[in-house]
Amino acid sequence: MRYSILKIDKTVRGFTMGKGTWGRFCLTLNPDAEDFAYRAADFIRYENAHGRKIRLKPRSFDPSGALKRVPESGSVRRPGDPLFVVHKYDAGGL
Repeated sequence: MRYSILKIDKTVRGFTMGKGTWGRFCLTLNPDAEDFAYRAADFIRYENAHGRKIRLKPRSFDPSGALKRVPESGSVRRPGDPLFVVHKYDAGGL
């Protein structure tokens, strides 16, 4: 089964992402962060759209509140998002 992990952790500042200790892609979010609902909803919808299920850590976390608060949007960019974002920069290639 293909899956990714959504981990809720109040000790992280904002969010972290990458390959987790479980060997799967993991997004760790602080539920107190201002953009928590947007990040959680976007992650769940994106992963589901690409055929991956979401495993929640802790399992008691219920993402339905975030999904209800953030309407689905056909746009990848929301009002207030920056026009450009640098995803990765490799200075070694210069």
